Amino acid sequence: LRGLGYQSTADTIKEKLLDRLGGTLTLRRVGNINYLDYLSNYGVNSETPLQLTKNLKSATRDIDISELFTRIVPVGQDIEDTSNTDIEVGTDFSRPKYTIEKVNGGKNYLDDEALIKKFGLNTGIVEFSNVKDPSILKRRGLQWLKDQSLMLVTWTVEAIELGLLDKRYELITLGNSYKVDNQFLYAVERLQVIEKKFSILAPQKVTLTIGSKKKKLTDYQNEIKTIQSNLVNIKANASAGTQSISDLIKKQESLKNEVSQQNNEIINLSEGTQKLSESINSLKDGIAQVETNLSSEITDLKKSREESDETISSLIKRVENLENK
Repeated sequence: LRGLGYQSTADTIKEKLLDRLGGTLTLRRVGNINYLDYLSNYGVNSETPLQLTKNLKSATRDIDISELFTRIVPVGQDIEDTSNTDIEVGTDFSRPKYTIEKVNGGKNYLDDEALIKKFGLNTGIVEFSNVKDPSILKRRGLQWLKDQSLMLVTWTVEAIELGLLDKRYELITLGNSYKVDNQFLYAVERLQVIEKKFSILAPQKVTLTIGSKKKKLTDYQNEIKTIQSNLVNIKANASAGTQSISDLIKKQESLKNEVSQQNNEIINLSEGTQKLSESINSLKDGIAQVETNLSSEITDLKKSREESDETISSLIKRVENLENK
């Protein structure tokens, strides 16, 4: 690393390595010696998702816009010094640079009015060290302002450590990357766990910090549109569900009325059946009485016939006696 100037080691590592090339710094201790490792990749991609309704209790997404510039001052390469001077200057000497005043109405800055209204004024200097033409410098500045990727997105997640409850699941490991699936609001993202906290009294409940991923403003705006669309769909589904519940309640009330009506009909049928049963019993009693009366009359008829037969027999005998005289 040549030409570092007088910056601190931490600032130099951040500027020359992390900001430019990416990667991760990890600290490890071997014996009594601490080692700072600079790795291009750290951890592995896990297939265990952090999924709502499964092991994800809640998820909060924090957006840091401290490095989001709503006004930028584009500067080009150093203006060559044409004066004949032998003055020697240090590496920290500030040299004049090409700017955009000539092609921007006398202003050396570019504004994003929509961002200023939304996030306020935050000014930053953007250097294009190989540009001298003010028109090209302005065009590059406008493009940079449009495409800037300086919104730092970090998730704070409350999750359940299923690996402690079921051996079929792996433990959530610091440094590994997991798919964060909050399906009702955001698209699925694979993000790295950069911090893990838990209580020794309830180790299955963990709080994770994941992400620290820079996004373009256009991506953020597209996500907001997606979230709004998802919320509209959720609201529509909830409304449809409410309507379905209302319809079910109405149907239930209708069924209650039908059941009540059928109960009344059953009661009426029961009363009619009881009356019919009483009528049948009365008829049975009448038939029994008729049978009794008939039996008595038949007995009387038999007796009368026997008496008539005896009378006739007596008369026949008397006639025969008269004929014999």
